[in-house]
Amino acid sequence: MKNIIALILTIWTSIALAGNTIRVASFNIYMKPDPLNSSYSNQRAVEICEVLKNSSHPHNKNWDVVLIQEAWTMSVRGLLKKCGYPHVLDMIRGKSGIHRHRRGGIKIPINRKGEELNVDSGLMILSKHPIVAKKRHNFSVNGRLLNIFKDGEVLASKSLYMAKIKVPGQKGIWIANTHLAANYCLTADRSDCESYEDHRKIQIDEIARYTKFLALEHPVILGGDLNTGPQPVAIDKLWRQLGSILGGFSQGHYDQSIVTSAEANFFNQHDHGKLDHLFGSRHFEIKAAGLCFEQTFKTADQPRMNYSDHYGWQADFSLKDLSKIKTEKFSK
Repeated sequence: MKNIIALILTIWTSIALAGNTIRVASFNIYMKPDPLNSSYSNQRAVEICEVLKNSSHPHNKNWDVVLIQEAWTMSVRGLLKKCGYPHVLDMIRGKSGIHRHRRGGIKIPINRKGEELNVDSGLMILSKHPIVAKKRHNFSVNGRLLNIFKDGEVLASKSLYMAKIKVPGQKGIWIANTHLAANYCLTADRSDCESYEDHRKIQIDEIARYTKFLALEHPVILGGDLNTGPQPVAIDKLWRQLGSILGGFSQGHYDQSIVTSAEANFFNQHDHGKLDHLFGSRHFEIKAAGLCFEQTFKTADQPRMNYSDHYGWQADFSLKDLSKIKTEKFSK
């Protein structure tokens, strides 16, 4: 049975990649530890899984790769590994069973498989194509210790996940997934709130060093929840400088009014803007960018439930003729 399923997936992916196009989605699933199920984590996790593993589901858009953020618990991570994607990146930084925290000598035990425990990076990469190499970088800054009881940023290990996937007819494509420090301001005024603008700038600088280096020889797709964007509340110094920081990367066209964290969402009271993004290196032409997981579903006690407090964001990445692309040099 497993061989039959593998054969079907191989045939499907070959068809899906006709024209050297790969469809990628980025989705912040909002799965924090929720023992009382106050944010309906149990129901939402099951419904998300149903969408992912069922190609005939009306909300499934045939993604080759799905970038996940805020998969904060082992139970949710375990469920996502059974949702139709045969290749999954779930890794903790460190070796010999020890994870050395970036801010000191704190040692955290990990499971024998070297996978994340609860409240680590929250990142995962789900792929229909084999993952042939992997990397993880923990950011040098993330949250302020004095704010530990206000926002909890310092408790997580915000990071950059990188997976090199092997797709039909190609040597390899690097897929990078990230989740930057959140902005806790509800207005563009930032006079009496914690925006973490400075931390996001440092984090994206670190991301640029890795992804630009990889892009010298390989196509690279970068996505995730950047907690910054084109709408007034989300605009900060990072968004204004992003084009120069990620020189050589671009994103697909989208309507400037689109938001991925909206007050129309069951879990939101404010429009936070378009926080979720996908970028491609110079190797790609990016098409058909748009929302995904923006639909709702019903539960036993709620007639309208969103999959998350974010909508997902997807794009089609079409490889250009690589023989015509000149090698570019980036500053490290």
